[in-house]
Amino acid sequence: MRPLVIGLTGPIGSGKSHVRNVLVSLGAEGIDADLLAHQVMAPGGAAFEPVVDAFGSHLLDAEGAIDRRKLAAIVFSDAGALARLEAIVHPAVSQAVMARIAASMRCVSAALTFDVPFRKAETVAMETLAACATSIIVTRSLATRLPTRSRSRTSR
Repeated sequence: MRPLVIGLTGPIGSGKSHVRNVLVSLGAEGIDADLLAHQVMAPGGAAFEPVVDAFGSHLLDAEGAIDRRKLAAIVFSDAGALARLEAIVHPAVSQAVMARIAASMRCVSAALTFDVPFRKAETVAMETLAACATSIIVTRSLATRLPTRSRSRTSR
């Protein structure tokens, strides 16, 4: 029996990770697109060299990894730079999600779920959501959105 593939999407803080974690607690395998984004941008990852080539080696920290705060300062103040970064990272994340789905199809019997934010959904999730038997959009009012690690980091 092939697993049910469930794609979760929604805005930041809407509870996608919570829903994924609930499904994982019920026996599904979970794929975290944000974690995959970190992995593809790590040294040796598919997006590492293209990001460094596009934005410069001054972004590298003492260990040779991309300093995400330096990169954030560039891309969140320049829409063109953000678009360049997304054009590099999103295809790599999409490829990583699809590879995980393909691998899971061989060994997971119940359900497989992954979550991706709306902003990334435009490019990452469209092809990956197409592979899903079910897609769930997670929403929540701004007043009740969950605090996220990324939001708390950027507010410092």
